[in-house]
Amino acid sequence: MTRRQVFLVVLAFLGLALLVYGRSLTNDFVPFDDDILVSRNPVIRELSPRSIRKAFTMFDPELYIPLTFLTFQVEYQAGGMNPAVFHTTNLVLHTANALFVCWLTFLLTRRRFAGVVAGLLFLLHPLHAEAVAWVAGRKDVLSAFFFLASLIAYVTHVRKPRWTAYVLSLELFLLGLLSKVIVVTLPVILLLIDVWEGRGITRKSLWEKAPFFLLSIVFGVIAFLGKGADTLPKAYSLLQWILLLAGSTAFTLWKLFLPFSLSVIYPLAGPPSPGGAGYLLALVICAFLAGFVAYGWKHARRIWVGVAFFLITLAPTFFNLYKGSVTYIASDRYAYIPSIGLFLLAGLGAARLYDHLSPRSLRRGAAVLGIFVFAAFGFLSFRQSLVWKDGITLFSHALSLYPRSALALNNRANAYIRQGNVDAAIADYRAALAVEPESVRLHNNLAKAYIRKGMKDEAYAEFEKALNIDLGDAETHLALALFFFQENRIQDARDALRNAYALNPDFVERQTDPALAQLGMGPVIGE
Repeated sequence: MTRRQVFLVVLAFLGLALLVYGRSLTNDFVPFDDDILVSRNPVIRELSPRSIRKAFTMFDPELYIPLTFLTFQVEYQAGGMNPAVFHTTNLVLHTANALFVCWLTFLLTRRRFAGVVAGLLFLLHPLHAEAVAWVAGRKDVLSAFFFLASLIAYVTHVRKPRWTAYVLSLELFLLGLLSKVIVVTLPVILLLIDVWEGRGITRKSLWEKAPFFLLSIVFGVIAFLGKGADTLPKAYSLLQWILLLAGSTAFTLWKLFLPFSLSVIYPLAGPPSPGGAGYLLALVICAFLAGFVAYGWKHARRIWVGVAFFLITLAPTFFNLYKGSVTYIASDRYAYIPSIGLFLLAGLGAARLYDHLSPRSLRRGAAVLGIFVFAAFGFLSFRQSLVWKDGITLFSHALSLYPRSALALNNRANAYIRQGNVDAAIADYRAALAVEPESVRLHNNLAKAYIRKGMKDEAYAEFEKALNIDLGDAETHLALALFFFQENRIQDARDALRNAYALNPDFVERQTDPALAQLGMGPVIGE
């Protein structure tokens, strides 16, 4: 491509990105990780050796994302707690990622048309709106940025072996892992690129990837330490797990081809079973994909690579399907990187189809159809990005699709609290507890809402219910400490604070409530 062509492509991508996501730049933070990672996170409010060291020695609370925290620190210095600054960075990164997809596809196919098609699909697909319009989606767009840059550097090395390109690819991979460990599968994707390029998988190529695999192992261990053993529902049988993973894969494919009724959550109504929710169909789809991968190894190498890319990069997301005793079938952001493999094939297929279409009227018809698809995707992404306007809008939309979601009810209630509508929040917390009566967090949140209403007896009763469910929950003890402090029961407050610190000192130290300082947290803990 000439410099002029490159400039026009970049300009077009930037213009489309602003057209689709421009209004979402005014979105607020949402009470769904945005508060934990940004708006209520003291670590990002300074940029200093101390804060950088803290970012590199903490989880989020379960993911290790120090480079993501560093970008938040820089943005806070530039614009304070202005959501538009954080949203703009996400959009810039997403646009760069789309251009990288375009570049990578062009390098692998040597077809400009294929690159543009793949890049536009990535830029405009509605399933990517979550990662772009959600500030906490930064870890996905940032890690994908380094993931794609690493792949491009590696392809450059393959075409013209140079240690500089190889080392650059390795360094970019490390930066991706520091953004989010989801890119841990990159070494396997490098092997897929070898297959695409006709190099094959040999002992030499495996040794070449050894440093990449070593980084994957190290960060895989770090990820396990952050998430712990609660990533898998122990009550599930092997069959149920197979059904869940097949269902998640088929669901993601479905949303890639038919991106309608998108939601911030896709909760399961109950444990997977062969007779429910299309799991048998999901098994058939996954069996077909597995059979195609086995067949395509020899007979359709490039299609095999694209499908394998999708499956391999989707696999790490399976460990995120179980959260806080609730299982989810998928999340939109989990398709952010896996979609690249399918878009690569779509770009290549579109280029070949266009070449073989004749007469010109068929080409024009194909072009009109392509424009229609891109326009439809752009409109759906625009609409989905506005769903993330604020917490109430986001979770009201989720509840319109899943009215019995305790998570959506809880998070909408949190948004109502921030808005000052305590009565609406209490109603949502109670509705959520009707769905999940054993939720410690819901009892705590309801208690805090009661405190705001001056209903102290009801608040204390909710704290007691939470402790009866889990006496070892540090958050409950900390909330009780603050409650007792407000009631001037200083010794009870100190005892509750000591209990909270003994259970989870990192959690307590991250809190910024001035009451903790007045209780003398340091001396109390040392008694």
